[in-house]
Amino acid sequence: MVEHPRIRVKKTKTESLHDFLCIILFLGLLLYLAFIWPHLPDQISIHYDLQGNANQWGSKWLTLLMILLTFLIFLGFTIVRKYPHKFHYPSRLTKENAERFYQNANRMNSWLKFENIIFFSILSKNFIDSAANTSNFMNDTFFPLLFIWIFSLMVTIIYFLVQRRHIQ
Repeated sequence: MVEHPRIRVKKTKTESLHDFLCIILFLGLLLYLAFIWPHLPDQISIHYDLQGNANQWGSKWLTLLMILLTFLIFLGFTIVRKYPHKFHYPSRLTKENAERFYQNANRMNSWLKFENIIFFSILSKNFIDSAANTSNFMNDTFFPLLFIWIFSLMVTIIYFLVQRRHIQ
């Protein structure tokens, strides 16, 4: 395994904004759940078929699992950002251009984190709304949202890989 130079890369304003917005989304989810918690039944639907019909039930405490998953995704991306020298890079990476490679990787990481947190926040809110019987989890927006999320991840990855090709 190739040992890349260790360089501390400063966060950009966009990365800081993404982190701030992710934290706001996460706290908003917690506040929303706290507000709606007393109105949730003890047993909620936790699994749905492709038609959107509930086919499995569980404790309302499972709503916290969705929010925890969102937080763990945020935490994972945040930790990974601290180790850009561990990522896979082309052989043309040198001490002179390492910082540019790392900045590109961290910007991609930031955008992917932001896109994932948005998607999982919406997913968590829909799950909570479904548990409160105020909407159907697999409503008409689920599959379009899923495809938009997947497409946005692909576009982000391709964009930053193309940007990486231009680093000398």
